[in-house]
Amino acid sequence: MQEAWAEIVRGIARLKDERAFPAWAYRIVSRRCAKQIGHTQRQRRLEKAILAEPEVQADDLSPRTDIDRLRAAVRELPPGQRAAVALFHLEDLSIAEVAVALDVPAGTVKTRLMHARQKLRATLEEDRQ
Repeated sequence: MQEAWAEIVRGIARLKDERAFPAWAYRIVSRRCAKQIGHTQRQRRLEKAILAEPEVQADDLSPRTDIDRLRAAVRELPPGQRAAVALFHLEDLSIAEVAVALDVPAGTVKTRLMHARQKLRATLEEDRQ
């Protein structure tokens, strides 16, 4: 709600007809609410998907197919990196959409993806040796 009020205050100078204020303000608030609901739903789906993945035990890492090794490596990532990888690579969201879903700046998403890729590359190279 606070963001909606801030948007109303920032945009009030652009309002041409003061009689339109109630409808205009209602539209801003309803859009912000819909955006927040969407964010919450995406976050819940992501949390369910992450919790549904079984934990990887160190003694579980036996030779497997490339896909199994990749899945295991992704599960070992820190939660923020794992979420960024899942949304960007599996859900095909853009950097901006991932940033909104995780409620972080786009630069943070890029950094998390970079570190996740480095860790995945290192883990997969270790598995091959």
